[in-house]
Parts: sequence; C-alpha cells; structure tokens
Amino acid sequence: MPSFAYPDHSFFPPSTLPRSVNATSGSTFSMTASQPNVYFTNATTIATLTVKLPPSPYNGQVATIASKSAITTLTVQDSKGVAVAGGPASNGAGVELRFRYLAGAWAWLIPATVAAP
Repeated sequence: MPSFAYPDHSFFPPSTLPRSVNATSGSTFSMTASQPNVYFTNATTIATLTVKLPPSPYNGQVATIASKSAITTLTVQDSKGVAVAGGPASNGAGVELRFRYLAGAWAWLIPATVAAP
C-alpha cells in the first residue's frame, strides 16, 4: 500500500516560506527539517555567520539561504557541523543560495540567484 506521507514522514507539507531571522554576527543558525529556507533580515552587514543545513534530509531536498544584507564570512555546514565541500565563503545582499542533498551529501547549486527584497 502506498504511503501518503511527505518525506519527513508527516502528513502536512513542509513550509516553503523562509523563516525570517535577525542574526547576530558570530552566531550559528541551525535550519530545521520542516523549514529548510531562511532569510536573514539584518539591515547591516553580518561580519561572520555559520548556517547548519537541515538534519535528516531526503535525497533531492533543497535548502535556501538568503539575506537582506551582505554576509562577509559565511560558513555552511551539514547538521553535524561538516562544511559543505566547495560551499560559498560569503554572500551578497539580496542573493539566494541554494543547496541540494544528493547521494548522502549537501552540494551548493550554482549560480546563486537574486532574492526578492
């Protein structure tokens, strides 16, 4: 019998709206499995920021990171703290970064796209 559950094993679709966050420079933000999209609302440049991608991803899952302001030093990691190979080291204001989970690892999808302000 087929399952009607979503990949996160719930019967409700995961939120596609980004979570809005005002990040503190030097902090770590961890995405959740049910909300794999984040938008940093800071009005000024964020000097350093670490973002951990969602835990327990399914094959093909996409996660997005966008920011109203620039991020000077950006570190993107999986949920266990392992850096995404070849991931971006910074992010420009209004630029959306996309990552896809394939074959057991997160990958940065290039090119980045401009996000709506």
